[in-house]
Order: sequence, then C-alpha cells, then structure tokens
Amino acid sequence: MTEAPPPGLRTDSGDPCHDTAPRRRPGSAEPRWIPEGTEIVDAAPARVYNYAVGGMHCFRADRELWDRIEGIYPPARRAARANREVLERVTEWISTCGIRQFLDIGAGIPVLGATHETLRDFNPDARVVYVDIDPIAVEQARDLLRDEPKAYAVRGDLLDPNHVVYHDAVMSFLDFGEPVAVILGTVLQFITDDAAAARSISGLAEALAPGSLLVITHAAPDPDPEHRQRQDDAYQRFQRHTPTPAVLRTADQVAALIDPRCTLLPPGIVTADQWQAEPDDNDHSHWLDGQPPPSVLVAVARLRSAREPAVEHTLAASPASPPLAAPERGGFPAGTAQDG
Repeated sequence: MTEAPPPGLRTDSGDPCHDTAPRRRPGSAEPRWIPEGTEIVDAAPARVYNYAVGGMHCFRADRELWDRIEGIYPPARRAARANREVLERVTEWISTCGIRQFLDIGAGIPVLGATHETLRDFNPDARVVYVDIDPIAVEQARDLLRDEPKAYAVRGDLLDPNHVVYHDAVMSFLDFGEPVAVILGTVLQFITDDAAAARSISGLAEALAPGSLLVITHAAPDPDPEHRQRQDDAYQRFQRHTPTPAVLRTADQVAALIDPRCTLLPPGIVTADQWQAEPDDNDHSHWLDGQPPPSVLVAVARLRSAREPAVEHTLAASPASPPLAAPERGGFPAGTAQDG
C-alpha cells in the first residue's frame, strides 16, 4: 500500500476553490477546477447539495435552483441537513469498529463534515476515496484535498462498480482484502431503475471483504399528503434544470436494493433522525424544532462471510429497535459487523 496515489494524480496546490475567490488557470478567466472547454449552464446535484448545506462551491445556476426548490418544498433544507448529520454520526460509529478504509461514492464536494473531516478526530489514519461522476465536482474535490495525504477523489460511475473498485488510484489507496466501509449518500436516488441500482450494489459487494459495511441514505416520499405534492413539484423542478433524473423510494423499496449477502443492522431502515451512534442519545428535538422527521432514509448493512446464510431484505427493521452501540476495544458488537 502506498501513502498517496501514484505520482501525477494530484492537482496543483493553491487557494481554496469557491466561486467567490476561485483559483484561475494561467491566462484564463476560469477557475482551475473547471475542466478546459466546460461551459457551466445547468445546475449539478453535487453543487446544489453543497449550497443546500451551507457550502460555497457552487455557481449561480445551482443557488437559484435550490432557492426555487426550497421555496416550493421548505422541508428540503431540513432533509439536506439531516442527511449530512446522519452521515457524520454513522462515520463516527464505523470509526469505532476498526474499519480504516472508506469508499464514498456519489460524494460530490467533500466539505462541511465530509467523511475525511469526521474521521480526523476519531481515526486520523483512516483512508478515504471519494468518487463522483461529475468531472467538475471531482476537480473541486481534488483541489480541496491537495493537502490531505489520506484522502483522494476520482471520477467514477456507480452504474459501473468494477471501474470504481479497480480504478488505479482506488486500488493504490484501499486494500480490498480488508473490510471497507462503502458510503452511498443520497446517490441511489439518481439511479431510477431498481434493477440497475441493485446490480450496482451487488457489483460492489462482489469486490468487498467480509465484514465490510454498506451505508445508504436515500430521499423518501414525504408522509404528509400536502407536503408530498410540494415535494413532487420540487423534484420535477430539479429534473427540468439538471441533467440528472431522480426517484424517491420507501424503506421497503430501499431494502429490496440491498444485496442478499448483506445483513441489515439495527435499527433497520429508518429516517435520518432515528439513526443513533450512541444508545442514550435519542432526542433530536433540539434540531427538528417541532417539525416532522426529514424525508431521508438511512440503512447500514454488513457483508457476511460465505459460511453465513443469505437473507432477503423484504421488510425494514423496526424503528423501535435499539440503535447500535459503540463497540468496546475497537471491535464490532456481537452478531453485527464481525466476520461470522
């Protein structure tokens, strides 16, 4: 294993990139992280999400689209915040389980509590590879990570999992003979075909070692009928102004995507506010402000060893199930993420 990707993969160093003070190419008006010949016309999911959670790595088209979406469906911002927060909590929990490798697919722009930032305080030796299909998001990520020897970004498509896991930089950064935590944060919703989404997860599972963890967050239908209509209108607006279609899925629909070689861990597939890293931390009313749960689902599953029987994820585990506790001495809780 090398301490960094092969020579020549990293971008040049310079000032942090955001569109209020972007780094420029010599002799060009464009920031260095915009690939040459690229014209910014449409909004992009990675940059829209960055703006939604308070980031600056976005353009006017991204900001204008999100402002319209939030105007149509005000709970959208709460859902974006909830997604970011639950990914931080899950990452913290995984860091206590002895896993030191993370593959974050569909990561967008790694800022504001991104995986490598969360791990810095819990496991500074952990390695993180970010993957995104958007070339501008990848260039932005590489620019942001230029001083992070344990983190790197590559371009890849979740629909082609073999290309992701066998990418030269990924192979040089991660050891797939050891458990890896794969994070699919609000990316499966951009694969609208259920069979294709399930194949993508199965392709990843094929390359992973037993004991690896799969983390999924996914946008879900709003349970309130009035809010649901506004949510649908907001998604239609999103799809008209980005090149990326999207779909909402229920807990059972998300469960059906998970490879049968994986075991869904408690508390099952729940809304983001219900997934807890600490068993006695069950009150999130301080950030919900009396609002209904965010329309974002989260699931954590463990890849079993070959000697363990397969299961079918036809039903999500009960939200009333106790949350996962942090394991003692860096090991997995009995019967959850250990191999066998």
